[in-house]
Amino acid sequence: MTKKKTSPKKPAQPKVAAKRFRPWALLLKVSLALIAALALYCVYLDGQVRHRFEGQTFQLPAQIYSRSLALYAGAPLSRDQFIDELRLLKYRKVANPDQPGEFSASSTKVELYRRPFLFPEGLEPARRLMVAFDGDRIDEVYDSASQQPVAIERVEPVLVELLSQTTDDEERIFVPLDEMPQLLPKTLIQVEDRNFYDHYGVSPLSILRALWVNLRAGHTVQGGSTLTQQLAKNFFLTREKSLVRKVNEALMALIIDLRYDKDRILEAYLNEIFLGQSSAQAVHGMGLAARFYFGRPVQELTPDQIALLVGIIKGPSYYDPRRHPERAKERRDLVLKVMLENGLIDNRTYQRSVMSPLGVSKERNVLSTKVPAYMQEVRRELAGIVKPFIDDQQGVRVFTGLEPLAQRALEKSISTTFPAIAGKKPLEMAAVVSDPRSGLVKAMAGGKDVDFAGFNRALDARRQIGSIAKPAVYLTALASKDYNLATQLEDKPITLKSQNGDVWQPQNYERTYSGQVALVDALAHSLNVPTVNLGMRLGVPAVLDTFRALGVDADLPPYPSVFLGTAALSPWQVNQMYLTLAKGGAQVPLAAVSEVTSGDGKLLWKRADNAVQNVSKEAAYLTDYALTQVMSEGTGRFVGNRFPGKVLAGKTGTTDDLRDSWFSGFDARDVTTIWVGQDDNGPANLTGATGAARLYGSYLDYRHPISLRLRPPANIVDAVFDDDGNYLGDCNRSGRLLPADKRYLPEVQCDKLRGFLDRLFGN
Repeated sequence: MTKKKTSPKKPAQPKVAAKRFRPWALLLKVSLALIAALALYCVYLDGQVRHRFEGQTFQLPAQIYSRSLALYAGAPLSRDQFIDELRLLKYRKVANPDQPGEFSASSTKVELYRRPFLFPEGLEPARRLMVAFDGDRIDEVYDSASQQPVAIERVEPVLVELLSQTTDDEERIFVPLDEMPQLLPKTLIQVEDRNFYDHYGVSPLSILRALWVNLRAGHTVQGGSTLTQQLAKNFFLTREKSLVRKVNEALMALIIDLRYDKDRILEAYLNEIFLGQSSAQAVHGMGLAARFYFGRPVQELTPDQIALLVGIIKGPSYYDPRRHPERAKERRDLVLKVMLENGLIDNRTYQRSVMSPLGVSKERNVLSTKVPAYMQEVRRELAGIVKPFIDDQQGVRVFTGLEPLAQRALEKSISTTFPAIAGKKPLEMAAVVSDPRSGLVKAMAGGKDVDFAGFNRALDARRQIGSIAKPAVYLTALASKDYNLATQLEDKPITLKSQNGDVWQPQNYERTYSGQVALVDALAHSLNVPTVNLGMRLGVPAVLDTFRALGVDADLPPYPSVFLGTAALSPWQVNQMYLTLAKGGAQVPLAAVSEVTSGDGKLLWKRADNAVQNVSKEAAYLTDYALTQVMSEGTGRFVGNRFPGKVLAGKTGTTDDLRDSWFSGFDARDVTTIWVGQDDNGPANLTGATGAARLYGSYLDYRHPISLRLRPPANIVDAVFDDDGNYLGDCNRSGRLLPADKRYLPEVQCDKLRGFLDRLFGN
């Protein structure tokens, strides 16, 4: 019988006890996870902090400066003009200057305490100087302490503009902490964060105190943030009011305080804090704010000015001293009281400070000078050879030839005189003013609206130049041994026929002719026919060569009409031409930028300003003399007569159908070119004398011209000529006295003069 198989019994499973919920274990795990996450987040925040603090802390703009004012014996500068310059630089007039940025003045002398400045050639310390004047020139410069004469000294330039390379709307001038006035950070700490040097970036007591005050008031009246927290917020965070942002702010403040010393943090704060709005740009940092509100370096701030800047940190818009002066003064005086209570100032200083007006400049621009046309040329030059240095550097310093007082005089002349010249006609204008010594551009207007940053007619509008081309013809002749100022030129109607049969009959403006005329008179009275006759004898190629020697780099029409100005040039190009004449025939390229340095003063680029003597000194001198006759008795006499006793040189220009009115000329200080006309090339109905020259006269009203001192080269003598242009020597001084090149004087048939000629020529 088969047994039935049975399955073995499974062993009994032990009973599993139910798990007990342990909240503390879960909490520990969550806490560890949060701590790990927080640690990782702190590592992330630490990376951000280090990237900002140990990299390029600030994106610093390029600082654009005007020219430095050179002081030396014989410099063309009057006492009043010097004082105007010092006031533009915000020097304070006092009885006895004993601090940098101060000056005093008597009837013939000015004493100043020149500020220290990092010039392109290096740092020059503060220095006390005495400058004595003789009329419209400097007579002597000497050191006030040693009473020793000084060969040459300079006054620091004006900060003109800040150029940012980024799209950021922030502007600042970085100032190291050790260059700040000590009273500034001390006041800041007392007002904003008294425990700054004791806490670790966050002050819990301050937060609790602010919370209690705000709860009692029912709204926010006090903040508990430390300076370090404010810096973290400004550097890394938005202005959003949320718990997350406050946590981030506190964490970053702790990291900043752990990694960096207090002075580094304080320096960053003083250069970062928002202090106002200038047009579309935000004003950050005490360095720029000092200039924005007071027009002077932060180092020269007075206690009341320091109190105002520290006070408006609480609310730059609410305490804006220009819009809300009462609020700003109340806030300033409160800060002054804090300064007094903490021993930062004495009672006498406190009383004087609270009685002081706010003293805020009226301009809402960061800088006092706004020159959009000039800055267009600066940008063009920086975009060229200088651009590689700009790309590799932060906070570069760009030095230009801009002369603020020349720019101001130009703008005044446009605003006061141009409307009367234009009348109801839709006229425009452009102007370029340059320095005859350096070749740097001093001032510029791209149109009648000098604040307009669009089309720049001074640089880009090319129009026929008319009679201001004529000096090139006469210069060509005077460089030849066959001509002098007394040479007689034919002044009779002339007909010229081209190879293709075109007929040209140039006429004098008055349609009158004198038969013959002295070369100097033909230029002075801008006679067309004698100019064409002279040009044809010289040849078109020779005259074109002279244009190029004068620095004109444009395509010129190779036809006789070029003698009368059919070439189309910009005011910039015309100014280049007259600059070479003013420099006695030495040509140096016109430019706006002179040097570029790094932020710490290392020279990165310097303009080569070596002049090339492209034209003989003798011919240039004789041409310049003829241009003085234009101003004294010729087409420019309207201007010359307004300044009796002043020697000026210049030339008017008018194109066909009175479309363009030009003037270009120079005194001892400025080479000025002005164009007036219509953008659509319609008739302006103005001659050079009734349009551009009148604007030049108005410019000189504000500028106050300085007489030319034409020093003849060794070969130039004063000679007497008869009415036919024959040299008479000094035959009883009968005839007309003119300067002439003794090498090129005509042969004289006069036995009475043989002995004189032998002595004159050394035979």
